[in-house]
Amino acid sequence: MVTRKSKAASARPHHRITEPAIDRMAGTEGGAMPEDNAEKKQLTDAEIEAAVDGVTAGHRMAEHEPDDETLELARRQLRGEITAEEAVRLEIERTLNEFGHD
Repeated sequence: MVTRKSKAASARPHHRITEPAIDRMAGTEGGAMPEDNAEKKQLTDAEIEAAVDGVTAGHRMAEHEPDDETLELARRQLRGEITAEEAVRLEIERTLNEFGHD
């Protein structure tokens, strides 16, 4: 449960603690499968909400309720608006801002 309002994350977040580690992360676009030229399937709104429901269920089983901002990042990633790396960067920046770390 979030106890105080967090600062909005910037479009291109940078943080002195996490930037070096995140920059070394392997790309996750396409998962572990080799890149191919196949067109990626556009998910329907219903498929996106089903996936978000699954994320929510997983968090609840771990006794953690995801907040609206986290779920919106998941939706943006599933719609193809941001990559997995961008979603991780935004969530880390938001969390650090929430707890007052610069």
